[in-house]
Amino acid sequence: MNPRPEVGASVRGRQAGQLDVSGRVDYTNVAALRAEGEQWIATQPGPSLTIDLAALQAANSLTISLLLCWLRAAAAADRTLCFDRVPAPLLSMMRVSGLDEVLPLCGPPERADPMP
Repeated sequence: MNPRPEVGASVRGRQAGQLDVSGRVDYTNVAALRAEGEQWIATQPGPSLTIDLAALQAANSLTISLLLCWLRAAAAADRTLCFDRVPAPLLSMMRVSGLDEVLPLCGPPERADPMP
């Protein structure tokens, strides 16, 4: 079995119902991040989940795709999901594509933080 390669991003469950995402999502780590997030979603006991995006270091289409995958996984597990502290560049991408109407934010857009 091959060891897991070092990734430039990570997901970490901070507390029940809350997942933190950090680093840079790219083609080398998006599949692993998706699987980790989907596993986390499936194992959470509560009906409401929050994914905190404050520690993301870049916004790109893979990030948007990852969020959509997690949203589908939450729906399949009969859970609600929202995204908290969305960095401003990612929020801009969501707005340009109209996905700000699809990807639920936990709070008002003014809570969005800039990329570090």
